[in-house]
This record gives sequence, structure tokens and C-alpha cells, in this order.
Amino acid sequence: MSRRRLLALEAALIGAGVVAVVVILLWPFGSESEGRGTVSVSFWQTEKDLSNRTPEPVRCDFALRGQPLARHQILSYYGNPYTADMGIVGELEPEALVKKLKAHAQQYDALNGLRAVQPALDPEFAMPEGKLPGESIGSLNAVDVNAAQALLQDFLEERELPDKVLIVHQFTRDMLTDPELIEDYPRVRLVIDMDGFGPPHVKRVKYDWFAAPAEYSGIKLFFRHDSDLMSEQEVLELNPDVIIYQ
Repeated sequence: MSRRRLLALEAALIGAGVVAVVVILLWPFGSESEGRGTVSVSFWQTEKDLSNRTPEPVRCDFALRGQPLARHQILSYYGNPYTADMGIVGELEPEALVKKLKAHAQQYDALNGLRAVQPALDPEFAMPEGKLPGESIGSLNAVDVNAAQALLQDFLEERELPDKVLIVHQFTRDMLTDPELIEDYPRVRLVIDMDGFGPPHVKRVKYDWFAAPAEYSGIKLFFRHDSDLMSEQEVLELNPDVIIYQ
């Protein structure tokens, strides 16, 4: 995707009421790929949209949780704008991407009851020195997660900003070590997102292992790589707080 196309994508998303969250990762692949990164694009529903929803009784499981995930569910499209190999964002032209994303968000919005659709945070790689994404999975320790939460919470308090969401990916046990030592930071909503592609029964098992025990859970799905892609209803049966499509 050229810079012109990337700017066209941004303009189309903003014009359609969609927020594009751009995360740039400087990959150690040499100058040819330097500066390339990933983009997470999510449907944004305004307060005006929410005011038209029919009021419903608040379900206890959601009401007891803190904002911003108590009444909202994140739906995110993931990819690299420079290549179709990394996901949906690089596969479609801006207008087609916006149309598909809005329609998909409306599917979830019609199924998830009182919850609305909210813009995403986008995860990236945590690699040891000398290792490359794709060649090594990478790992985080609870100490790393706590440090990130502390940094984010201090940033929010210093600038009087609203609470934020922090997403950590996991699809093997070694990707997140000593999880029992992860601490609670009241201004940070820590989401453990079950990543990795595969058939539905494998994704359900790994979701139960890694994501479900967390206070806030996420699941990642792959349009091209998942065999027998889970339906929206099947996804919602897991009750995730974050849903990411690549």
C-alpha cells in the first residue's frame, strides 16, 4: 500500500465515523521494510447512536465491571497496510474496508445485547534481543506486564485522562510467565487475548486456558487462516470483551 493509499484509508475511515488506530513497529528486517507496521481499524459508535438504542435492564455480570469494558465490546480489524499477507486491512481498498467493517460491527451490535461497539488498542510483538518476529514467538513476564500497567496508569493520572485498555496476547503457556503475579491497577483494564489460528474446538480450549481466567478476555480470529471460522454467535458464547479479526 502506498502512502497515498494509506492517507486515503485514513480519510475514508474518519469520514465514515470509523477510528483508525495505527501502531508502528520498526522491524529489524533491514531498510527495505523499515517503518512498516500494523493497523487496527475499529468501528466507532457515537453517543448519538447509543441514544437510539432501546433501554434494557443492565445485566449483573457487566454492571459489576469497571469502564470502559463494562458496557462496550471491542471489535477490531487488524493488518499491515503495506501487504495483504498480514490481514484484512491490507487486503481491501479503503471504501470496501469501511463498508465491510461497519456491516460486521452491526452484526455484533445486534447480537450482544446492551453492549455497544468501541474502538480498539492494538497488540504487537515482545521479542528478546537478537530475535525476529515470525522466527520466535516471544514472551512476557508478569513483571513486564505490571511495569506496563504502572507506566500507563501514571500517564493517565498525570494528564487526567479516562481509564484505558491494555492488551496482552497469548497462545502458548510460555508467552506469559508467572501470570499469578500480575497485579491489579484500577485505571487499567488488562485484557488477555487468546491469539493463534486453528479450528473452533482448539480455539475454545485455548480460550478457556488463557483468556477466560483473566478479568477481561479477548479472542483473535483469522479470516483466511482459521479452518471453519467461528460465527459471530459462537464467538459471543465465549463472552469476550475484545474481538480481533486479522
